[in-house]
Amino acid sequence: MVGGGIGRPKNREAKKTGRNMAITIILLLIGTALLVNTIWQLTNSNVNEGIVAQGLLAILFLGCAGFGNYALVRWLTWGTVAVTLLVCGFSIFLLVHGRADNVTGDEDVVIVLGAAVLGDRVSPTLANRLDAAYRFFQEHPQALIVVSGGKGMQERVSEASAMREYLLAKGVSDSQIRLEDKATSTSENFAFSKALLDAELGAGYKVAFATSDYHVFRSTQIAVDQGLTPTHLHAPTRWSLLVSSCLRETAVLTINQITGG
Repeated sequence: MVGGGIGRPKNREAKKTGRNMAITIILLLIGTALLVNTIWQLTNSNVNEGIVAQGLLAILFLGCAGFGNYALVRWLTWGTVAVTLLVCGFSIFLLVHGRADNVTGDEDVVIVLGAAVLGDRVSPTLANRLDAAYRFFQEHPQALIVVSGGKGMQERVSEASAMREYLLAKGVSDSQIRLEDKATSTSENFAFSKALLDAELGAGYKVAFATSDYHVFRSTQIAVDQGLTPTHLHAPTRWSLLVSSCLRETAVLTINQITGG
């Protein structure tokens, strides 16, 4: 009886230690994966808020794993996991909504929203957006393509200029491309593109836009605020960019909701 009574607490303590170690290992694996992906993105793309947020999340996971106080680890872990699950849930909504294209084929114009340019070449993200617009153009060659995006601090040429060269290399006639090379935000993408199109086409034209899947939800809201009634085409996001992209988009939407922006 005495031996059995002593053994049970020891077993419970051993199980508790085993659970804590398992939590620590899981946190280390997740944090390391996020950190490696952050470093890879920093060496292969321009720095943005999403990459920074992903790096901070990696540090948070690794920090939780590094505490010797397992009670604190559990509290930090549950908090981190809860926030992560909320972000993941909203990210799934963004991706599912964004991938449900609603173009009709009657659109007169496709606006391609800018993304990073690496030197003077379009990034993989921007190439995917252009490819989505190009596929639409192949089926509807009468449509105009507006390439919209200014020049960022880490870019040698404007996003619009790099996009134009990409489409020309695919065989799109220059007469079907319209350049909007001043915009530095999604709101400006639509505002400046609309001003350009209003001047050329007048009223009544139908417009679609092409952007990344995670970006469709917010872009639609902004386009409507700018006086457009758009349809959309989505570009798939590379798995290696999903975390940083969705973190950035969730943060922007949350801040806009709080500030009314």
